Amino acid sequence: MDLAIRARAVLAAAWVLVGCEAPVVTPIPAVHVTADIRQCPLITEVSVLPLEVIVGGEIEVSANASDETFDSVWSAGAGSFEDPTARSTLYFCDVPGSHTIRFTISDPPCMDLEEVTVTCSYSPFCGDGRIDFGEDCDDGNTAPNDGCSSHCRTMEIEGVE
Repeated sequence: MDLAIRARAVLAAAWVLVGCEAPVVTPIPAVHVTADIRQCPLITEVSVLPLEVIVGGEIEVSANASDETFDSVWSAGAGSFEDPTARSTLYFCDVPGSHTIRFTISDPPCMDLEEVTVTCSYSPFCGDGRIDFGEDCDDGNTAPNDGCSSHCRTMEIEGVE
């Protein structure tokens, strides 16, 4: 028998012995909470370096969260990841363009998401019509002796000052 019930029974018997009516004992309400109380995880840091690479290149990505026990995943509209479920991994630029890389942590009903945009471009080369690092000029290399050599260096043209 529960100790509280036994104590009430003894008190009631004592009142009867002394010739009094036993008082009404009102049970004290109690609240018992049984729950797994935890906070939703938050992404605390995302690192994506570099933000621009050539197609075929790789970008180092890493992330941290306030609670490392939750599931996480890297995703992007194009490209691929070495291990999309690792907190630190590599992203491979497979096609040119701007790509949104996403890092998501979730444990229903909780979710947090961070996005970073990276650019995957074609590898620079002399003759592509763009002046890239290390080039003085780049006219698409369509005509000889036009002031821009086939090595994308400015050159002097006879008779032109």
